[in-house]
Amino acid sequence: MPIEIGSFEAKAQLSRLLREVQRGQRFTITSRGRPVAALVPCAETGAADVLSAIEGMRSLAKVRGVSAESVSQWDASMTLAWLFERDTPQESNLADRVLGALQDDEAHVPWLWHTEVVNALLVAERRGLLTEAHAIEYLSRLSALPIITDDVSPSARRDAMMGLAREHGLTAYDATYLELALRLGAVVATFDRRLAEAVDRAGGSVLR
Repeated sequence: MPIEIGSFEAKAQLSRLLREVQRGQRFTITSRGRPVAALVPCAETGAADVLSAIEGMRSLAKVRGVSAESVSQWDASMTLAWLFERDTPQESNLADRVLGALQDDEAHVPWLWHTEVVNALLVAERRGLLTEAHAIEYLSRLSALPIITDDVSPSARRDAMMGLAREHGLTAYDATYLELALRLGAVVATFDRRLAEAVDRAGGSVLR
């Protein structure tokens, strides 16, 4: 569904909007509340670009001998599994299935996801597990995938997140993912057992 944005705001944030469009997001630009233009992906190049991005991520050298959980406190576990080798072949296969699914579907993430990914990379760099060049290459390939950032203000969802955190014994970080999944009716892809169990209890779906 297209996101409406005013012409003044669109002009000020054009670079960000274009990055979102590259990932599949659509925008309707308005002037004084009336639609005047559409900012949409080019159909001719979109599918090929996504497939190229997926194959590029698959070809990226994995960081071995360290799990994503050891460098990340919170849950960006599935996307980090495209860089940090998982403990079992089953988990590696699941991560690859999620990556492959992006050829046909978009992934939606909360704003927190970006901080988690960057923090994990910085921790790995400071431990000598990852070079700066490797981190930059990973982020570049990640940016080319159709991953859409939720644009609802965190303050607007604060009460819902606190309620879910209390009900399911989650951190605020995990509750952010749970709230987004329930609001969008989205399937959750995670290696975080506590989050997965909370999704199940709340009536959501977890990819297994």
